Amino acid sequence: TPDRTTTNKPAPDTPTLDRQLTDEIDLPVTWQLHQIRTQLSDLSSQITVTTTAPGDEMRLTMVNQSEDDLFLFFVNERSKARYYAHLAPGTTHTQHTYAHHAWVLAKLDANQRPFIVRQFVAAPDVHQITV
Repeated sequence: TPDRTTTNKPAPDTPTLDRQLTDEIDLPVTWQLHQIRTQLSDLSSQITVTTTAPGDEMRLTMVNQSEDDLFLFFVNERSKARYYAHLAPGTTHTQHTYAHHAWVLAKLDANQRPFIVRQFVAAPDVHQITV
């Protein structure tokens, strides 16, 4: 099994944004995200939550206790998913959001197809989602 902490370092002339992306996400994770993004229609067909009129501003913490890489997507009022963050196994991510905003945590299945692990709507009384 490859070391999950190994990253491919960009050439010195690589733009800063690319360097940050490469430093923060290892190559297998980047490939997984690419697979999910190219198959967003498959992911969108599974979404049952939708953002409604925004409520109060809040922060929501996602905790990944699984052994899988998870990908966080915001779901707009038209049920379109937009990528926001990667959660490596054993990590947390705190996201600024508003009550009534819809979110999806997704991963790739054994056939490299995206599927939803958890979908939820932010609520003022919920500050943490654990998977």
